[in-house]
Amino acid sequence: MAATGNTRGWPIKTGNKIPLHTGEKDIQYLDTGVNIDTENAVDDGANLHLVVKVEVSSLAPEQNTTAADPVIRQNEWGAEVRLPVGKPTVIFSSDNLENKGRTEVELTATRIE
Repeated sequence: MAATGNTRGWPIKTGNKIPLHTGEKDIQYLDTGVNIDTENAVDDGANLHLVVKVEVSSLAPEQNTTAADPVIRQNEWGAEVRLPVGKPTVIFSSDNLENKGRTEVELTATRIE
């Protein structure tokens, strides 16, 4: 490989903070949404090799229960991936947890010169 690995990560996070009442006046916040973390990126001239961790979470549809705490749906995935530079590549695909849809994570490695 031509370049050395970048051990520093590049997080991408988007979502909501859900308030949870943990006591009479205490509130903690639960993060939901999409978190993408990368590290150890190496460019070999044709491909970008890196470690990717993806977490996708959301509130489940309201349940007919007496519990006050929300139910969280979560997909988490991590792997070493190889991305051809300039070509969109699906690196993760899964059935949705709450419906018949699919969740996909697609990355495109773009060389910045």
